[in-house]
Amino acid sequence: MTNSIANVTKFRCTGCSVCSNICPASAITMQPDSEGFPYPAVDNAKCTDCGLCRTACAACESPASGNTEEPLCYAMMADNTIREDSSSGGMFGLMAQHVLDQGGAVVGCAYSDTLEAEHILITDAADLPKLRHSKYTQSRMGDIYRQTKQFLTKHPDKPLLFTGCPCHVAGLRMYLKKDYPNLILADLICHGIASPAVFAKYLDELSALKGSRVKELTFRDKKVFGWTTAVSAKLENGREYHRGDADPYLKAYLKNLMIRPSCTGCQFTVRSRQGDVTIGDFWGISKLDPYMNDTRGTSLVLVNHPKGEKLLGELFDKCRKIKRMPLQAALEKQAHLHRPAAAHPRRDAFFQLLQKHTIEEAVEMALDGRYDIGLIGAWYFPNYGTTLTYYALHTVLEELGYSVLMIDKPKIKENDIERRDNYARSFARRHDYAVSEVFDITDTMQLNDLCNTFMLGSDQMWTWTRCEQFGTYYFLDFARDDKKKIVYAGSFGKDDFFAPEEGRAKCAFHAGRIDAVSLREDQGVEIAKKRFGIDAEFVLDPIFLCDPKHYDALAAASERRLPEKPYLMTYILDPTEGKRNAIQKTADLLGLDMVNTLNGVPWMHKDNAQKLGLPNIQDDVTLEDMMQYYQNADFVVTDSFHGSCFAILFRKPFICIANQQRGIPRFLSLFGLLGLMDRLVYRPGEIMTAKEEFFRPQIDYDRVYEIIARERDRSLAWLKEALEAEKSAQPSAYDILMRQVKQLEKEVRSLREAQNEANATQQS
Repeated sequence: MTNSIANVTKFRCTGCSVCSNICPASAITMQPDSEGFPYPAVDNAKCTDCGLCRTACAACESPASGNTEEPLCYAMMADNTIREDSSSGGMFGLMAQHVLDQGGAVVGCAYSDTLEAEHILITDAADLPKLRHSKYTQSRMGDIYRQTKQFLTKHPDKPLLFTGCPCHVAGLRMYLKKDYPNLILADLICHGIASPAVFAKYLDELSALKGSRVKELTFRDKKVFGWTTAVSAKLENGREYHRGDADPYLKAYLKNLMIRPSCTGCQFTVRSRQGDVTIGDFWGISKLDPYMNDTRGTSLVLVNHPKGEKLLGELFDKCRKIKRMPLQAALEKQAHLHRPAAAHPRRDAFFQLLQKHTIEEAVEMALDGRYDIGLIGAWYFPNYGTTLTYYALHTVLEELGYSVLMIDKPKIKENDIERRDNYARSFARRHDYAVSEVFDITDTMQLNDLCNTFMLGSDQMWTWTRCEQFGTYYFLDFARDDKKKIVYAGSFGKDDFFAPEEGRAKCAFHAGRIDAVSLREDQGVEIAKKRFGIDAEFVLDPIFLCDPKHYDALAAASERRLPEKPYLMTYILDPTEGKRNAIQKTADLLGLDMVNTLNGVPWMHKDNAQKLGLPNIQDDVTLEDMMQYYQNADFVVTDSFHGSCFAILFRKPFICIANQQRGIPRFLSLFGLLGLMDRLVYRPGEIMTAKEEFFRPQIDYDRVYEIIARERDRSLAWLKEALEAEKSAQPSAYDILMRQVKQLEKEVRSLREAQNEANATQQS
């Protein structure tokens, strides 16, 4: 369906619902996305591809109102009775009552019986209170455009006032396709649209907190707080709730934590407005003219069209006060008249936090820069396997509803090459990872202020080589005892933990502080018990925990051109002459072209390419490119553990040359578990002497995937249990002592730096 609105992006679609109103086949319904915002869903079985929805879509057509860019600007107040029941100065109430007095109709936003915001059409003044006051959530439009057109057509001699956000007014313009003399359009100065799902969650939480259902809710109720931003609610048990801008929902709204994506690029925040009049609060009016502020509310009114000018003229005598003001003053006081709202930097994190927390908790964590989980590991290192295993774990954790902060490599030296930009860091940016600042290795206790849980990820993080550089950092030594500590699919890499006794004892102490430990090698479970005295669980590498659809999506995102002929793909970490000969033989025997890829470390690429010495070695390969190469390969040869995982993920025939210098246990655990030991060789020479049937394996991937599915369920259950386990919120004596030790370390370091500076000064 090429003419439908199905492909309009979320950053353009306002959810105005014109498309569902105008569709003659009733093929479009508005459905909430994961954040609760409505978007059009097209039923292709009903859709006739007529294109009406696209031609009526303001996001597609960018309609111009034709209104002046120099509107007349006024500050106004209605009488006190009207203002008392209005959000600001009562301009809407005056306009609406005027229209209703002429037998007309008013369209605006009201609450349903279940407190869902929806646009309705009224003709009875008794219903006017429903439309008063701000509703800080997206309004359900239903068939309001159809109702509006029907009234305009049936009653050409009666006025109709349509009010809404600029996108709603633009939507009505697009729906009607012509002007109606009896139609008056009023657009609101809009801060941005908030999620209906968050609003519903707020009502549920407020009801639970107060022990009774909320039956009425009013934003901007002046009876308690005056002319300001506040919320008041009446409960079924007769009690009331009143709170100012410290209310969590209001705080989220005002900080743009739950703003609709399209609002951040709103095309209607221009001086040529969509409405015949524009109304809103005249914040800051006291500084312009104290006479126009008695603290009970003052409206800002822009007259954009002769219709608006005529209406205001009819209302002049009904205003308690009204005064012409300079347009520039209004533009300065109401930024949303000329620029879109900016989403809070942690908007996405807020929605993620809502999956596991109350709104109040989520707001506090989002605004304070806190996360559920701090994920630690070498995700920043340019190695395709490492990059993918952390992508997988990050994805799984987010799908479980947790917000994740990727902890950057602690500073142990200046000009660390691993902190330079590389494809791993570029990948993290493309996939919107939240990344911590870089802390000095002696300052990592500050991470406790950012996360509730710390998790060490997969790959070979528990080695003495790392301990010699980072101390016991990868044993989560910095994490307080009131923070949950988890290791998922950790690895020793070797067949033992080789360390001096004092070093082993330190590691054992910190390993014992960790709440839950899992390892990706069965031999590692034995090492953990033997060297650290802790019980650990054998689990799958995160790569197998993640839904394969994500890898397909990565492959689809590659922009690299694939070979036209069938090809053998290689992924080689440590090239040798023997591996080169084995690869060449495999390609020749299978009659395949070659696509050769290396370990991805930029500063090693040239030397490794020379060592491999084969044609068609790929440069500047992204992880998306790697996934595409694997997805379309006819055969794979690799010396990488994760390279083998990739081949298994995409169900490819493959040969793995066990990489002894990088550790054999992980190969044995995985291949033994999956019954793939016949695909593992220990030396390239075994390939050179292998029989032809070795190169044409009949891998029973259905059986392999049955094992993976079973182990995935078990591993995922372990992870969930570890994350959901209760944890004491009280710091331990160790925590208190370590804070003092770290403070002393800082003071000693400061004294040393001062002494060094003094010595340098004396020498100069």
